[in-house]
Amino acid sequence: MVLGIGKRKYKNICVLYICKEAGDGQAMVMEPISIWRCKLKKNSNSKLKIIPLGGLEQIGMNITAFEYEDSIIVVDCGLSFPEDDMLGIDLVIPDVTYLKNNIEKVKGFFITHGHEDHIGAIPYVLRDINVPIYATKLTVGIIDNKLREHNMLSKVKRKVVKYGQHINLGCFRVEFIKTNHSIQDAAALAIYSPAGTVVHTGDFKVDYTPVFGDAIDLQRFGEIGKKGVLALMCDSTNAERPGFTNSERTVGKTFDNIFAYKYADYYCYFCIQRGPGAADYQFCL
Repeated sequence: MVLGIGKRKYKNICVLYICKEAGDGQAMVMEPISIWRCKLKKNSNSKLKIIPLGGLEQIGMNITAFEYEDSIIVVDCGLSFPEDDMLGIDLVIPDVTYLKNNIEKVKGFFITHGHEDHIGAIPYVLRDINVPIYATKLTVGIIDNKLREHNMLSKVKRKVVKYGQHINLGCFRVEFIKTNHSIQDAAALAIYSPAGTVVHTGDFKVDYTPVFGDAIDLQRFGEIGKKGVLALMCDSTNAERPGFTNSERTVGKTFDNIFAYKYADYYCYFCIQRGPGAADYQFCL
């Protein structure tokens, strides 16, 4: 028989237990049913710092550091492509001098999705700041290929995270929230700190008919909002344009329409080399 439910605290660990009667005159049984870390107490002298190292007022090179006391977590690690006046430059990567100077505080990287402007700089940055990477399954797979190209696959720790899962690092707890984007496995992040909750949306669209998987988890955003949010860091690309973005399903339909034209209306030629200076052109549909 269940006698009641209680909670006990051991240092910074909380245990939720259920009390049961053992029977036959034996003592009451306290059976743990949930264990989690207690919320860290806020230090009135401490502040949450949000430090953009790239990605503001530009397209690409997204990377943002969150710092509270002795803990730093980093969201995304992207690159950008050179402007017209950057002759001889192939890639532009963020300046992470601040992270290098505080490397003992850096706990890990959280990646929202697998586009180059969010993961492209990982092989270059992690040469000097080798900390674990947390991301969804597809995103980790894409990152693995990049690390393999740079012979870093065995040197970097990667952790696959599921939607709804929480990761505790230092003074932070980070939750992955399902979103939709033009690439699968995109996620928003709810970053919990003693100073408050920051929601980082990553790149997203509200797509009720995604090509694969579920729609964006608007319910979870609402639940977090009701509890109170310190700051919302939201994708702003084309945010000033009126209207809405079409579902990704319309992209496939557009391709179908393009390729549905009668092939007879278009002609293609290719050349078969038969000998020095000789060629034969074959007509094909």
